[in-house]
Amino acid sequence: MAQDEFYGPEEAMPAEDRERHYHEKVSQQVQFAYENSPEVKERMDAAGVKPSQVRTTRDLELIPFLSRDGLIERQGKNPPFGGLLAMPMESLYKVLYSPGPFYIPVSSPEYARPALRFLHAAGLRKGDAVICSLPSLFAAGATIEDALSLAGMVAIPAGSGNTELQINMIHDIGIKGYVGTPSFLMNLVKKSDELGYDFRKEFQLRSAVVSAEPLLPEVRNTLQQDYGIRVTNALGVGTATWMGFECREQAGFHMLEEAFVEIVDPETGKQLGPGEVGAMVLTGLNDNPAFPIIRYMTGDLSSLTEEPCPCGRSSMRLTGIMGRVGDSVKVRALYLTPAQVNTVALRFPVISRCQVVIGREGYRDEMVFNIELTDDTLDREQFSSELQSSFQDACRLRIDKINFVPEGTIPEGYKVIVDERSWEVRR
Repeated sequence: MAQDEFYGPEEAMPAEDRERHYHEKVSQQVQFAYENSPEVKERMDAAGVKPSQVRTTRDLELIPFLSRDGLIERQGKNPPFGGLLAMPMESLYKVLYSPGPFYIPVSSPEYARPALRFLHAAGLRKGDAVICSLPSLFAAGATIEDALSLAGMVAIPAGSGNTELQINMIHDIGIKGYVGTPSFLMNLVKKSDELGYDFRKEFQLRSAVVSAEPLLPEVRNTLQQDYGIRVTNALGVGTATWMGFECREQAGFHMLEEAFVEIVDPETGKQLGPGEVGAMVLTGLNDNPAFPIIRYMTGDLSSLTEEPCPCGRSSMRLTGIMGRVGDSVKVRALYLTPAQVNTVALRFPVISRCQVVIGREGYRDEMVFNIELTDDTLDREQFSSELQSSFQDACRLRIDKINFVPEGTIPEGYKVIVDERSWEVRR
């Protein structure tokens, strides 16, 4: 791999230098967070841990996790930031929203700089026009838009939807790059076929960074082989922190120098060795002092590999996403939890039992809401409309089909969310 394809020489730093880099950064971040973030100080004090005890990445094991549910609970009890704000509110650059929901205070545009590594790895350069189909309202879309600005690229903040309009923009402007979900990119290229375009001949889009949902092998193959789009998968979490990205080898996620990811036993919090599957725990090392992230349990399962990558990058790699810790699932780039579904159901006393079944229809996640009713005489069309509206308000997702099923169809001890999608490892 040519050195000019690296965003910076640190991507190929020797193993001992990388280890020293992480030790120093983790120690500095823990010290800063303890002194400025009430949440981090409270968590460490409760465990009897002082910043001076955290000298290496291994010492992170001393600090209890912050789970996504815990973050949401804290912000709910003490809005808007739940003790996670680490600088004066009036000094902030912006506040981002993450599906959950929770809020992310941001100190300056520098928080988005780690994203430049995977934009660069995808072949995008200064001056390139790039369309972002992740919603600007959410942290993922906002982060990409700020990163494109830092990189000197031309940003087209399109958000999701308006498929035909986005196709026309990609064609008319000569857009070279795409950032968004793989399923929406598939919708775009298929729509271009319907509109009579020859994508390879009439479009300049040749690079795509995809994230926020699993990248299925058949989707990647179609995009790359049939449409000539090089697909780079990036891995991030709702805290506006990116963790890793694929290189040209497409053999796992290279961990970013601005983040440290542990693979741990979710029960004990102890770090696991290469090849062992465990929970991903993130400590952010990027420049967002407003919101220091220390041992954030992402809820995803993965493993690490130390095998050298032919691309020349020396970072450890995450082998892929192998499932979720707990019952939360990601649908169309947004998390859906049993608690959210139950909250909606409680608004309708006529619902005795309900269950959301998630499947795949083509390249799109499909949600079916199965419902048992206590009153079979109600106006089902009106009820369905009210339920759909309530569900979208609470979960930011649209139900594809509402099934009214006979009493007893949903069994005792049922799971509120059933995920019937089939994929093993996301790469």
